[in-house]
Amino acid sequence: MKKFVRFFVGLVVIAGASVGLAAPAHAAHVVHLCSDTSVEGNPGQTLILINGCGRDWYFKDWGPIIQESWNSSASSVLGSGSSRTLTFGAVGTGSISTNYFSDSLAVTVHDPTVKTVTYPPFVGHDWIQQVGVPASGSCEDVSSTVGHWVGAPVGGWSLSWAPWINDGQGGPVCTRELQDRQDGTIVLVG
Repeated sequence: MKKFVRFFVGLVVIAGASVGLAAPAHAAHVVHLCSDTSVEGNPGQTLILINGCGRDWYFKDWGPIIQESWNSSASSVLGSGSSRTLTFGAVGTGSISTNYFSDSLAVTVHDPTVKTVTYPPFVGHDWIQQVGVPASGSCEDVSSTVGHWVGAPVGGWSLSWAPWINDGQGGPVCTRELQDRQDGTIVLVG
């Protein structure tokens, strides 16, 4: 039975990894101003704003939720039908709004916390850990403290895809598989 469970978990990991290869490291969040009312993402992810308002959009200060610095020059205007690429900044909530109209876009930036798939514990079990892709886009840049268990190896993260991220919308994640063995050691699988 243990071999069957390990085989099944292995198939799930392989299937998830193959889906993950098709997803870009930084899937862009595309938002249409004046029709979309909110957007969510993780720090470092790309946000593409498309002005579908039929008039110019004059930005107000968006605070730390967007990485780009804001200024009151002509660069703070987005013409009708134009687009602008920004980057999600600090974790928190805020809005991108216009100076002259009541339109706004609610922005939520999430902390990309580690998710661990848990099963009933038994010795010799495999554990799958997943975390949002770092701002660099490389799973090699996942911090050595993220998802670390005492006695477990550091690193071993690879790009995959998971349904839990982005409030259940799914997207790219860094994933790894650990195995706790009968001798009490924890090793990377794969």
